[in-house]
Amino acid sequence: MIQESTEHPALRLYDSHGGLRHAPQRLGEAPRISIIVPTLNESDNIGPLLRRIDRAMRAHGTSYEVIIVDDHSTDGTLAVAQSIAERLHLPVQALTKQGKPGKSYSLLEGFAAAKADILGMIDGDLQYPPEKLPEMLDQMKEADVVVGDRRSTYVTASRLRGTLSRAFSATIGERLMGLNTDVQSGLKIFRRSAFEQAKLNPTKWSFDVELLSQLAHRGYRIANVPIDFQQRFGGVSKVAPMAVGMELMGRSLQLRIGMFAEDAVRALQRWGVIPHPADPAEPVPLWAQTVPENGAPVADDREAQSPDAYARWLHAYAVQSEAQNEHEELTSYVEAALEPVTVGGQQVVPFAPIRRYASARQTFTRPQLAALALLLALWLAGLYGFHLTALVVTVALITAVYVGDLLLTMLLAVRTLGDSPEIRIDDDLVRSLADAPWPRYTILCPLYKEAEIVPQFVQAMERMDYPVDRLQILFLTEESDAATRDAIAAMRLPSHFEIVTVPDGEPRTKPRACNYGLLRATGDFVVIYDAEDIPDPLQLKKAVLAFAQHGDDLACVQAKLNFYNPRQNILTRWFTTEYTLWFDLTLPGLQWARTALPLGGTSNHFRASLLRRVGAWDPFNVTEDCDLGLRLAEHRLHTVMLDSTTMEEANSNLRNWVRQRSRWIKGYMQSYLVHMRRPERYVQQGRLMDFLALQVVVGGRSATLFLNPIMWSLLAIYIAFAPLVSGLFHALYPAPVFYMSIGCFVFGNFLYVYSYLVACARRQHYELMPWVLLVPVYWLLMSVAASVALSQLIIKPFYWEKTQHGLHLRHQPTLVEQMQQRVTEGIERITQTGVHVVVPSPTQPAFVPVE
Repeated sequence: MIQESTEHPALRLYDSHGGLRHAPQRLGEAPRISIIVPTLNESDNIGPLLRRIDRAMRAHGTSYEVIIVDDHSTDGTLAVAQSIAERLHLPVQALTKQGKPGKSYSLLEGFAAAKADILGMIDGDLQYPPEKLPEMLDQMKEADVVVGDRRSTYVTASRLRGTLSRAFSATIGERLMGLNTDVQSGLKIFRRSAFEQAKLNPTKWSFDVELLSQLAHRGYRIANVPIDFQQRFGGVSKVAPMAVGMELMGRSLQLRIGMFAEDAVRALQRWGVIPHPADPAEPVPLWAQTVPENGAPVADDREAQSPDAYARWLHAYAVQSEAQNEHEELTSYVEAALEPVTVGGQQVVPFAPIRRYASARQTFTRPQLAALALLLALWLAGLYGFHLTALVVTVALITAVYVGDLLLTMLLAVRTLGDSPEIRIDDDLVRSLADAPWPRYTILCPLYKEAEIVPQFVQAMERMDYPVDRLQILFLTEESDAATRDAIAAMRLPSHFEIVTVPDGEPRTKPRACNYGLLRATGDFVVIYDAEDIPDPLQLKKAVLAFAQHGDDLACVQAKLNFYNPRQNILTRWFTTEYTLWFDLTLPGLQWARTALPLGGTSNHFRASLLRRVGAWDPFNVTEDCDLGLRLAEHRLHTVMLDSTTMEEANSNLRNWVRQRSRWIKGYMQSYLVHMRRPERYVQQGRLMDFLALQVVVGGRSATLFLNPIMWSLLAIYIAFAPLVSGLFHALYPAPVFYMSIGCFVFGNFLYVYSYLVACARRQHYELMPWVLLVPVYWLLMSVAASVALSQLIIKPFYWEKTQHGLHLRHQPTLVEQMQQRVTEGIERITQTGVHVVVPSPTQPAFVPVE
């Protein structure tokens, strides 16, 4: 930053034409306007630009400041700017970019440093005339935003960019956003008060369209001042027109949906369909609590979320954690977890307290079987007695399932786009707390035949930014899987990595291994990572701070999941679009609706005490994550989404994918059956939204996988044999059912595909968007997997279909060969020395069952 004196010297400065300038500006006075100039390799242009801005502002008699935010130029742009500013005593700050690369982020950093009530921006390439700034300032008397409108002269300066810009302004700006202005102009000014009302989350180039559309949507006035756009005489353009155009197109579609969401929610609130936001006093979050001498947290005055506030909470939490004596409670939990249960005439140890009504160890209860038999009998009797009428009712009920799913999907998606409720923790905030006393954390990594992927996982764990003296990483290996243990042992890892051998037994499932790991866990917080995971290095600390923002009823923080190999083949492309929609839109939407969240299988962070309180994971449920999310809600505990991503491997092999997907669908059916055993409890506890989510998200979406092929077949029959079957179809689809069906077919399919597109655009997966058009093929594959899941639910409900990980490594044979060599060397060392793997003892021996 340039050091400035408090006042200009009493010097007479002359402009390039020899005229005497106006009286110099006193630097002690607050500037009327702050002008942000984002730069990247503009050394030829920055000097003339600063001189022209100064002449224009002095001629107008306006106090100003210029803030240059340089994105790490390599041509000495900052040095040139500093030299000019110091020699001419200009009110200039020169900042080096601190955040992500991109013009949008440079502007945001500049506005954060600005002092004036009017904010301005001008590109550093001299293509925009700074002499227009005074005229634009005069327009601020009647407007909130003034844009330098270059539409009339853009083509003469740059034919390609001019044509694309005019097309963008006409199609996206005017028709989609309703903006009659030059949307992407790099010269504009606006009131700080308006800027602070905009909810901005821009991509690299979308700041302009996001700012203008948000302010216009909120009723702020936008005015235009025509300008002559100039050709560039120095430096080179940083804009790749096609790439920037795709980015802006995707972001604009997302913004339009978000604004529609806000309008729709307000309308539904006005109509009384959904309640207005409640104003009751919320529980005081932990970061605003202090701990007195007796160790019990008490509410303190609420403060802004600052590093100091979080630091105080971390210190208070450390004191509280050390003061608590949980030995008796933990001993009681371990005793219950080691109690054998009988399944199929055999006794098994699930390593978690099992309650019969809340476990999938019994697939169907007798009342459920009776209810299913009764429904089937009534349907067959209806067919026999009422013939076509029974079929019409059946089609109407199926259509109602689709309509319910469509309405919920639309509400959740558009509401999330409008203002996602997920927790965002800034990286800089986390780094500022590096020396704070972070709580103990346990990472559980269940492994089974994962020797190939272990080195990648270890590397990901070593990159985690967390104090190793507060970190415990448990490799949970099956007793029969010596190869994986040998691969880990050969790596000679630090002491906070531990190998845990899960005693052999049934069912051999991931949740059973995690339950055993929880008995060994010493952390205040627990997270699961799968073998192929590569989490955000700051994710553990972000999760702790997310817990700090909420009360003691927050049990789980779910991070987002996405994939690091989306382009491997068409299957990974579809898989990535599906995950992007689920974790970026659907789950945050369920959080907004304050209903149960079916958790993802990894990167879910728990308070260890609350996890034990609800009985940990059900070892008989093959999607233990979904079941646990529903069970947390049953205990009045909450889950929130965290804006931190764990990258996983997208399944690239079709047979492997079917095995994985059939297990997930089977687990969703298990979870639905378990939580429908006592449906009256939802009414008794006032949890109607949880009941609705169970029906639509868990049960309904599983059912549609079986219904889709039937409905597609009916459509195909009608198209192929319309003259023969039209009369029957008209009878099956009376007018109300017909219009609902057509609405689902046309609008529903459009909405689902469009939601995929928006989700991809939001995560900047623009290269995946064309493949979304083929996603109905992916839906057909899911129906195939559902048929496998249904057969397994009946024949072998607890069977865990093993998903093979590390398929992407086959494209990197060198890494595989190196890993295999390390494993071989480790085994040879163990054989030669006679050393065997010793699992460290836990801090409290009562936790550990005898192996």
